[in-house]
Amino acid sequence: IDGSSGGTFEGYIGTLDKIYELADDQTRIIPGHGNVGSKADVKYVRDMLVDVRDQVSAAMKKGSKVEDLPALNLSAKYDAKWGQGFIKGKDFVIMVAQSVDAKMKAEKSAGGTKTKKK
Repeated sequence: IDGSSGGTFEGYIGTLDKIYELADDQTRIIPGHGNVGSKADVKYVRDMLVDVRDQVSAAMKKGSKVEDLPALNLSAKYDAKWGQGFIKGKDFVIMVAQSVDAKMKAEKSAGGTKTKKK
């Protein structure tokens, strides 16, 4: 996810949703990295991203800071398959946490600028 070019974690999940919607059981997905995949593979990756994001969000809402999250092993159930590449599970959790933190700050900021209706 290239944040410096405007990419977002939520945008990546949205893109996977769209690919899943367009694909059928015969579709072969050719990713930028990794092996050729299927519609089922897209769903697995999307569901994994949502699961980690939701765990990160829940931990942060309970007061965990970005730097505290790797110690919670939130990606542990995916690390054997996904955490062995150039991005380790704990590094991925930090990337997700930074994205969630930025989204939470943006939502808080937007909420603070709205005027209440009488």
